[in-house]
Amino acid sequence: MFISGVQIEGLADCPTLTLTEQERVVRVAGPDPASTALGDGIALVFAALSEPHCLALLHHWRLLGPGESGEVLSEPFPAQASWSDTVAARALVDDLDRRSITATLSIELDPLLFRALRAQSVRHPRLITALSGGLTLRITVGALFATSFDALALSLQSVYIGTESFPTLPRERPDWLTRLLQQLGARFHRHVPGGDLAETVLAAATSREHHSRYLAWQAAMSRLGAARVARGPGGLAQVLIDERPLWRHGEAGLHTAELAAAIHLTSADILWAETADPLLEQSVAGGALEQVWWVGAADGAVVSPIPRTVRRAASFSRKKT
Repeated sequence: MFISGVQIEGLADCPTLTLTEQERVVRVAGPDPASTALGDGIALVFAALSEPHCLALLHHWRLLGPGESGEVLSEPFPAQASWSDTVAARALVDDLDRRSITATLSIELDPLLFRALRAQSVRHPRLITALSGGLTLRITVGALFATSFDALALSLQSVYIGTESFPTLPRERPDWLTRLLQQLGARFHRHVPGGDLAETVLAAATSREHHSRYLAWQAAMSRLGAARVARGPGGLAQVLIDERPLWRHGEAGLHTAELAAAIHLTSADILWAETADPLLEQSVAGGALEQVWWVGAADGAVVSPIPRTVRRAASFSRKKT
């Protein structure tokens, strides 16, 4: 699957934005406040589908204090999140009175998801009509901050398949739609450098289910040398390149290892990465990913923020890949 369109309303750094007809590799100039807000809008939709994505967005927005984990109430999708700070969130919204952000993604379904939905249509005839209207799923998510700005409510406002809408309230939402949205929630990854890279790689290397991902990660690392992961002093995992520690390759080596892990060691179809690296386009061409949002491309499109009071869509030129 991949994202073909984005609509965002309410973020301070990009109050109104509309993108259409996006391709498998989306080059965006930046990073800057507007392009970061674009990533936030995309991440917000997936935050409403996945508790880990919700917590990741709270961290990205710097809403959590030192040692604070945040609280997320899910049903099964995140419906409410809270934290202790009452100041940081005020900088995120365009309108302090409305305190709301809305994001819509148009997602092109892949053949596997389409076949799964076709199988469900035997018991749910409305799906036959929906799928005859195309392979596009359109999902709108809303986030409303509390007046104290230490909590927010997340809501699935609408879901369309083709031209057919389906109920989103927990008691009305069909089971097949819940399962579909849960699948979608696992297919986006916003690459943030840091974390325990070696343990992540070791987990893949020692897993029967994910060992093929480890082999793909090794192949992507070949530009540095022969990569492997092993237990080192004290039993700690460490990444080796030609039997020497990864840190001997400096920041560039760590960058390559972390980006290759984001591409190959997650279950994502869609990757947001604020870096310019040939691995990104190669990952789409090679089939590891369905789409990359490449922020930092010299020839990337510029996100042009427009104040909410101006009732027209933002300009966003499209680059061919």
